[in-house]
Amino acid sequence: MSHWVSVARTVPKRGLQPVENQDAYAVSTLNKGHRRIGLSDGATNAHDSGRWAAMLARAWASGSPGDWTSRPRSALLARLGQAWRDAVEFDGDAPWYVRTRAERGAYATLLGLDATIAKSQAQCRMVAVGDSNAFLLRGGKLLRSWPARRHADFGRFPDLVGSNAPPLNAVWRHTEFAMQREDVLLLATDALAAHLLLLSEQRTSGWQSVLGAVRQSRDFEAWVGAARTGGMTDDDTTLVVFRRMPK
Repeated sequence: MSHWVSVARTVPKRGLQPVENQDAYAVSTLNKGHRRIGLSDGATNAHDSGRWAAMLARAWASGSPGDWTSRPRSALLARLGQAWRDAVEFDGDAPWYVRTRAERGAYATLLGLDATIAKSQAQCRMVAVGDSNAFLLRGGKLLRSWPARRHADFGRFPDLVGSNAPPLNAVWRHTEFAMQREDVLLLATDALAAHLLLLSEQRTSGWQSVLGAVRQSRDFEAWVGAARTGGMTDDDTTLVVFRRMPK
């Protein structure tokens, strides 16, 4: 017998406390055969983007695929945006520049997985806005990277979901694939995703080392610290691993 599990780890930027981490993830088991995972990376330069990222991740994980088709998605994001604005209301003493940033809204990426599990396989549908990325491993090797395929695909200005201005339909990307019984799926925010792709391109694969580190929080923190010393961007770093495990 076996079951499908997810493990998530996150590390803030150097010198910051966990509460200052602007990455967010959410995992939901809607029933025994249905799993949803949301991963979001709040934009550093926007106001209270960590809160917005958490709202997006939770909304994806607790929803259904129908919620995120074009017309229902617009209504859902409008409700979420209003909830974000309600949560960040200020009193009269707030500095003008804080109010100005808040009026511009929050921004974040979104990477969502919807997995329907049947025996030893999982049929997966994914949605993405921005540069959080998924990696499908088979036999310990990279089979597919999505939506970015190369390290060079990462840039300074990714597409984002805004609290005040939802992105155009063209920005939303979708894919479907099947996971076999020994496959492993990794969902990563941009700094880690870019680093893993660079290692892969340099034939210095980091897949097994990061999968070993993700088992324990302290090991993942140490792995991220070493990766930053080795050149990985110092950014909030989150990894969610989804795989089938023997009971």
